[in-house]
Amino acid sequence: MSTTLGEGTLDWSEELVSTKPGSIEESRMIPNKFVGISVSDTRTLFSVLTGVFLAVSVSLFIFYVMYGPAKLPEMDREALRAKKRYRDLIVDIKELPSSVVNERVIVVDSLDDLIAIAEELGKVVLHQAGIVFHFYCVIDATTRYQYVSEV
Repeated sequence: MSTTLGEGTLDWSEELVSTKPGSIEESRMIPNKFVGISVSDTRTLFSVLTGVFLAVSVSLFIFYVMYGPAKLPEMDREALRAKKRYRDLIVDIKELPSSVVNERVIVVDSLDDLIAIAEELGKVVLHQAGIVFHFYCVIDATTRYQYVSEV
């Protein structure tokens, strides 16, 4: 059976085969809405939001590919590698111990040389990180072995 909803009257296009006496006792309006807006408007809104989300995602991906993550300076990468490789020997400090009277300072050419000295003496390597330098040293009585990594 099919009918067209119109102005308060139902007109059936086919002949009714069975009838039942009575009347409509309750009428209820069921809106065709989702979250307060019509279904067609909801579809349009969903499409627009999906497009915006996709555009932002693609833009962020392109931005990441073009600029990438910030790269650390070489001295910071060297400090991270050393900290990872020699985690038992390197100790981070905020400030260096004050120097002793008649302290002898020996500058070494590389961090590996300083690590070798620390292992031989049974000492730890003190590491102080600065903005433009990383200072490493091993203190043995009145001798300070040091290596400075700069920009």
